[in-house]
Amino acid sequence: MLRRDLDMDNTDKKIAHEANGFTIIELLVSLLLSSFLMLAVIKIFISNQLTYGIQQSVSSIQEQGRYVTQELTEGFMHAGYSQTGGLKDSIRILNGTNAEDVSVTQGGASGEQYSANASGGGGLHDQIVILLEGGADCYGVDNWPAGTQIHWKYYYVDSQNYLVCQDSKNNIEKISGRVEAFQLQYGVDLSGEAGQPNTYVSSPTEDQNIVSIRFAVVVKSHDSVSTTANYPDNHTMQIFNESFANGTGSGQINFKDGRLRRMFFSTVRLRNSGFNAL
Repeated sequence: MLRRDLDMDNTDKKIAHEANGFTIIELLVSLLLSSFLMLAVIKIFISNQLTYGIQQSVSSIQEQGRYVTQELTEGFMHAGYSQTGGLKDSIRILNGTNAEDVSVTQGGASGEQYSANASGGGGLHDQIVILLEGGADCYGVDNWPAGTQIHWKYYYVDSQNYLVCQDSKNNIEKISGRVEAFQLQYGVDLSGEAGQPNTYVSSPTEDQNIVSIRFAVVVKSHDSVSTTANYPDNHTMQIFNESFANGTGSGQINFKDGRLRRMFFSTVRLRNSGFNAL
């Protein structure tokens, strides 16, 4: 009888021992390891999302910049286009930021006017008008009849940061959005030899022979790709002879908004005659 009791007691202890689960310490260690693993997974996910966002923004800016460069290059190359050879002026340079009507009768077109609609941007944005006889309008449609009538195409940045082409048919083509700066310089031939620029100026005088146009466009990404401010408060961007400071005021660029930016620039030779009248 005693032996049976002892055997039963040993069996109960064995069953009780086999039924024991994890201790509290073991559970805490497991939870801690699981938390570390989960944090690592979340960090990798966030990093991948950020990398994807940056790649998408870079791709979008590149595509946008190439398109802007192509449109401006083609537009400026046609400045002064004429099948009759009677077009005296090829460009008009608009200085200042006040909206005002400027008569194109100075270039020989009777009754035509364009309006200086550019917001100015505190010096961030330049503006220019090209004159031509025939050729394509701002939509790229070549339906202006060739002849003596002078047409114009006006390039400026509006108050919504769109780079705009407006023409004498009242077409308004928004070439690109998110344009933070549009700067122009003009190549001047001082020697009169072979039409080569000796220097570039922002405000040429009427007696200077303009043979080329150099432009720069700063485009920013649509979305913020970083929550950290990677630029110091005194960061500036140099565009030709202009320097633009960090900030949100007039003539400033907010470099600390987490968006990507890139500057695209090119130089266009003016192939047609009559470059010295503004």
